[in-house]
Amino acid sequence: EATGAEAERLAADAEELRARAAEAQDLADEAARALIPPEPELDEDGNPIEPEKDEIPDDLRESDSELSEPWPPKEMVERAERLAAEAKEAAKQSKRTTEASESATASATAVRDALQTTEEELKRRVDTAARVASFWSEARTEDISCAVIWLHGQGESEAAWQTKLAGVSVHERAGPCRWIWPRAELQRCSTRGGVLTPQWFDTPEFPICRVVRGVPDRPRIDEHPKDLTKATRRAHAAIEALEAEGLPSDRIVLAGFGQGAALVTHAVLRFQRPLAGGAILSGWIPCKEALAKAAAASMPPGGWESAPQFFWCHGARDGVVEPRLATDQAKWLREELGAQVKFRMFPELAFGVDAEVLQALEAWLDDRLAGPEPQEDDGEENGEGEEPAEGGDDVGEEKVPARAQAQAKAEAAPPGGSSLGGSRSGGSAPGTAPSSAVSRGRTPSRQ
Repeated sequence: EATGAEAERLAADAEELRARAAEAQDLADEAARALIPPEPELDEDGNPIEPEKDEIPDDLRESDSELSEPWPPKEMVERAERLAAEAKEAAKQSKRTTEASESATASATAVRDALQTTEEELKRRVDTAARVASFWSEARTEDISCAVIWLHGQGESEAAWQTKLAGVSVHERAGPCRWIWPRAELQRCSTRGGVLTPQWFDTPEFPICRVVRGVPDRPRIDEHPKDLTKATRRAHAAIEALEAEGLPSDRIVLAGFGQGAALVTHAVLRFQRPLAGGAILSGWIPCKEALAKAAAASMPPGGWESAPQFFWCHGARDGVVEPRLATDQAKWLREELGAQVKFRMFPELAFGVDAEVLQALEAWLDDRLAGPEPQEDDGEENGEGEEPAEGGDDVGEEKVPARAQAQAKAEAAPPGGSSLGGSRSGGSAPGTAPSSAVSRGRTPSRQ
């Protein structure tokens, strides 16, 4: 609207300048006509007749010197030139103002078109979220108080992770928790010769490293920002569907492995409402510059009330995502974007997860969704079944279950799980062993 009003104002100014230019041109033409000397009278032979001095009235009689002055007078010539210059300048101003008016009108049209497109996209996303939420509402058996959205890696599906995460649960203090398992679309994969592969975005080359060694060394080819934007919208669709169901965004955690973990940072920082946090397992940050711009654009005018929370696990023997790159990007995420990052490097871990990683993930989910454990009596504070996590970097003061107990839970879990995307009610990932969950005071799976 402001651009349209500016266009109308410029159009009015242009019209006024055109009128002034026409008026100045008329004055210049009149002055030019005045510069033309009058035609003398001619005799029968066609010769000009010179008037006698006695025929000139006394009040109009001029001296010989005055009659000998050249025509037109100098003052008249100067006035005509000045009027012509004013007319020319007025015409230039009118042209410039007309061009500015046309440009402002085009800008206003573009803004209106963009606004209409944005409103249509917003309506489509709201309708999609409401439709998905209605499907989940029909399938659910109870209300939920938190959710975990898991993003699988490249070339995988959610089915394998439903089995791997069967022993990971959220403490019952968090209330009923639902696990959401989106599935990536089939896309042409550059690193697999163009074969259709389930992936969130195309990764042009592996390994993910700072420098590709060669003669000479060169930087690694980064992912395309448009691919990340499209993948981010898919992750946001799952969040918006949970919001449409009535779950606040700050009760939703995004987590993933590999390429799914690489999408977590974009999905969390580019979402316009606060989330509970993001867990990154063997991941990286693609398109850092695009992420920084998008995160700044998505931030509320007054900034976030609290910094976004991330938990990053990486293996020191990872041959797919360079460990040094992971540490550098985690530092960049903390220092440049102001996020709070808990980074853990596992000395014996390659590209994957093990029982120790799942222990650390479970402890972090408890912290973000269930909050700190209430204070107990001295005799119960150091109860059996818990011990400090081994290895790794800063994870705070959290208590995590013993590795042997988590391994026992994973072995007790039934194999498999639905290969369909969607949601699953209950406090844990599918296949949680009820005995282990109850022994730790956790909510067992209700399906």
